Amino acid sequence: MVVVQVEDRQKKFGKNEIPMEPQTSILVLMWEALQDPTLIFLCFAAIVSLVIGVFVEKDPMGWLEGTAILTAVVVVVLVGSINDYQKESQFRSLNAKKDDMTVTVIRDGQKKEMSCHNLVVGDILLLGTGDIVTCDGYAIGPNDLQINEKMLTGETVNKRKGEYELDGDRVVKSPILFAGTQVQDGQGKVLVLAVGTATYQGTMQQKMDEADAEQSRSILQQKLDDMTSYITNAGAAFAIVTVLILCFRMYLGFHQGLCCKEAWDHAVHWSELLSFLISGVTIFVVAVPEGLPLAVTIALAFSVKKMLKDQNLVRHLTACETMGGATTICSDKTGTLTTSKMTVVKVFCDGKVFTMETLRLSPILKKLLCDAAVVNTMSKTNLRGSSKSKEPDYLGNDTECGLLVMANKIGANGKPIDYDSEDQEYKRIRREFPEEMEGRKQFTFSSDRKRMSTRVKIGPGKYRIFCKGAAEMVVELCTHRYNMDGSVEPMTPKIKKEIDDVINQFADEALRTICLAVRDVSVEIDDVEEAEKNLTMIGLVGIEDPVREEVPLAIQQCRQAGIIVRMVTGDNMKTAAAIAKKCGIIDKEEEGNVIDGKTFRERVAPGDVLDQQEFDKVWPKLRVMGRSTPLDKHLLVSGIQASKIGVSQTVAVTGDGTNDAPALKKADVGFAMGIQGTDVAKNASDIIIMDDNFASIVKAVMWGRCVYDNICRFLQFQLTVNITAIVVACVGSAVLTSSPLTAIQMLWVNLIMDSFASLALATEDPSVQLLQRKPYPRNRGVLSKIMMKNMILHALWQLVVLAVLIFAVGDDYCHHSKGGAAETTQHYTMIFNVFVLMQLFNEINSRKIHNEWNVFSGIFNNFLFLFIVIGTMAAQVLL
Repeated sequence: MVVVQVEDRQKKFGKNEIPMEPQTSILVLMWEALQDPTLIFLCFAAIVSLVIGVFVEKDPMGWLEGTAILTAVVVVVLVGSINDYQKESQFRSLNAKKDDMTVTVIRDGQKKEMSCHNLVVGDILLLGTGDIVTCDGYAIGPNDLQINEKMLTGETVNKRKGEYELDGDRVVKSPILFAGTQVQDGQGKVLVLAVGTATYQGTMQQKMDEADAEQSRSILQQKLDDMTSYITNAGAAFAIVTVLILCFRMYLGFHQGLCCKEAWDHAVHWSELLSFLISGVTIFVVAVPEGLPLAVTIALAFSVKKMLKDQNLVRHLTACETMGGATTICSDKTGTLTTSKMTVVKVFCDGKVFTMETLRLSPILKKLLCDAAVVNTMSKTNLRGSSKSKEPDYLGNDTECGLLVMANKIGANGKPIDYDSEDQEYKRIRREFPEEMEGRKQFTFSSDRKRMSTRVKIGPGKYRIFCKGAAEMVVELCTHRYNMDGSVEPMTPKIKKEIDDVINQFADEALRTICLAVRDVSVEIDDVEEAEKNLTMIGLVGIEDPVREEVPLAIQQCRQAGIIVRMVTGDNMKTAAAIAKKCGIIDKEEEGNVIDGKTFRERVAPGDVLDQQEFDKVWPKLRVMGRSTPLDKHLLVSGIQASKIGVSQTVAVTGDGTNDAPALKKADVGFAMGIQGTDVAKNASDIIIMDDNFASIVKAVMWGRCVYDNICRFLQFQLTVNITAIVVACVGSAVLTSSPLTAIQMLWVNLIMDSFASLALATEDPSVQLLQRKPYPRNRGVLSKIMMKNMILHALWQLVVLAVLIFAVGDDYCHHSKGGAAETTQHYTMIFNVFVLMQLFNEINSRKIHNEWNVFSGIFNNFLFLFIVIGTMAAQVLL
């Protein structure tokens, strides 16, 4: 193609990039935040307060309370929307950090290196081991490409590419390649068919963008909405009762002749009735939990910043508290429960099975084992030092990298390994047998032979053929085996049975077993079948993707926390069950706890329609699903959410592939993998796990429960204050015709004290104890029985103290409230100070919401709480 053709094709088919949706503006986020029912209620209360204070009462300070409530609304809206904006910017920045990959193409008949974004339809793309496929294409010409399509299908088995080959209904080989997949082995040419949004990955992204943007409110938000509705109704009821009592008193005054005027006087009595109405509205406004939205916002914003340190990038704030109520986690295996690094864990040599820690070989056997492992790897397969762990990063084929690590460890003899050094054992072997050396020839891997071999020259007229492949295939070609001292013995039936037993043992442990063998010849053999005859077995190596160190403990913590972990993987059933046992997801295989994806689909969704009744028979026991597809994961999530069995379920899902996006969207909380996850999966998620580690998900659960508890702590505090204030205002208005607590005093308590209380109570850090109780039921109200008991008892105590001060103590300690203005002020100031001091102790009591006796436990771990309590006390003294 010439330059003009490239430009024409870019105009016609677009650039090879998937544009992100424009970031939502801060103003739109603020408007969305204002749709919260509680904030709408607060705005209404503020407007009513402003109208009455400024236009009806015409009080010079009448604007203060309404303005203060509106200020609280503005703070909540700003904090929430700015936090959402920052999280989205951080997410976009994370995606932008991905390197613009350089690709090699044939254009104008010449090889050229260019940015992957400049690919156009019709280019010929050259691919090799380790390359990421950046477009959809068609494999052309001879090639030996093996592609990892896990990101699309969930299957970990590499797919061969080339002209179509069918085995019955099964596709053995196909020529189609998809963007986002990776070349695990081989080299080849690809004709670019689709770029950017026209690729399969781009189409999935567009579908997710076009999906209904209307997100349902989180579980906690729904509970708070219900509670706000109850509070509104209760406040309205108290207000109406108070107005009726005052009107009844006025009626009695007229009836008994006690009123100041025996006849109705418009100038006096209409004004008096208006004051009754104002008292009712004041009580209604006092019922409003002004500090609640701020407490929720502070709790979420505080946790989001802390969660980032625990490798959780939260994209949607509400996902924090939702995760606290999770009852089920549907987790991937590869990279989440396991390290995603194939590792040699067992070696069989000279009739003995060794672990890598106990491996003791003779110098001869060591050299043969390492040479056979390294020579049969591609030059693009390499190890690189990692800044995050002692283990290296893998570049290229995972299995080959695992063999290189084995060679390094054997060669190091227990010494530390510098994976950025040229002194590594595998690099020494590659220098000894370079690819360009005379007499070297590679017999490439084929799925029919299930092995590969390499011939190298070891001396004049001497050649050595190293063979590596599936154990059951290579062992059949071996006529002898090496002993520890370097001697060779014939492969007798007894020895073969012993080897078969080890292969079966490794298979039961979900190890991929590879046999390494060698043959010395005196001529250059070019025929692969002839070269792989009469081999001498060096040993067997058992390779696995090991379970992450911290995962078994994390799974155990989930069990204690009442969360069931279900593993959904594309691996075969035997491997899935073995890994699940190592993780602690299952103790042993039982009927119903391990199932394959096809059986699951056929049973619960015949005709692709979910049979909920049949599904409810399957899912309670289900712990492991093997050979599954992303569609199975979506089906599982949908069915569990819709189930009416037992407690309503809150489902979290992990995913890294493009096809995982629907399940991530469907879940109550979707976790995408930050390292292995595709852009489509990340865009569909609520939280991104930066280190792809299941233990980080458990930390998210802990934070979620902490957020929920922190909001409940503030609720207990706020509602105790409101109950006391409403009763005092009602009784005061009904008995004394005016509330002992003035509007300005209530403003100080409701907005100033409560705002700082929300900061103090909503910033408690999580503890491991949070994982030692069951999740909050999804359908249970936000106010527990214990919280209700605490609120009622605290409010009763405060009301008793205030009643004594209002009606009994006034004559002894200050002039009675029926005295002059100065005496009334003195009496009510004492009441106000006592009320505020009781709220400070209420703040301390509210730290515990689960019936704990020691309310001071852990108080010195939260210095912000102590600072606010002491600061509030000092401010009250100065006031």
